[in-house]
Amino acid sequence: MGAGEARTISAAWRTRSGSAGQALHATLDVRESVYGILAARLADPTPGPVAALEHLTLRWAAATARSTLVAGADRPAEVVVGTDPAFVVPDRLAFAAVELLRAVDPRHVKECPVDEGGCGWLFLDQSRNSSRRWCAMADCGAQAKARKLTERRRAARASTVRAPRR
Repeated sequence: MGAGEARTISAAWRTRSGSAGQALHATLDVRESVYGILAARLADPTPGPVAALEHLTLRWAAATARSTLVAGADRPAEVVVGTDPAFVVPDRLAFAAVELLRAVDPRHVKECPVDEGGCGWLFLDQSRNSSRRWCAMADCGAQAKARKLTERRRAARASTVRAPRR
C-alpha cells in the first residue's frame, strides 16, 4: 500500500468511531486463525474441521463482500480487495492468508523448537532437504547453539576440577 492509501485508511479510522479497533480485532483474528490452522496441522497432519478455519472463512467472506471485480479492456479482470478503507488491512490480510493456505505444503511448516531454545514461532522450511530447524538461524539458532556451547564448556570445566591440594 502506498502513502496515499495509508492516509485514506487513517482518515477512515479517525472519522468512523470504533473502526480502527474493529480493524485491529479483525487483523488479529486472521493472524490467530492462520496460526491455529497451521498448528493443528502440525499436531495432526490429517485434515479435519478446525475452529480456526471457520473463523478465517468468515473473515475471508466478509473481505470478499467488501471487494469488487474490475475488468479492463486491455487486461484480465482483477479482484480489488478492500473497497471500505477502514477494513483494507484485515481484508487484504484475509485474502493473503487464504492464498498462503492454498499454496503452502503443510509438510514444510515447522515450529521453532522451544525445548531447544527456540521461540515457538511457525516457519516455512524451504530448504532443499527439509532439514531447517530454526525460524531464523541469526536469532534462535545462533542463540541456542551458543547456549549449548556454553553448557558443554561448563560441563567440561566441572569435570576437570581437581581436588584441592593439602
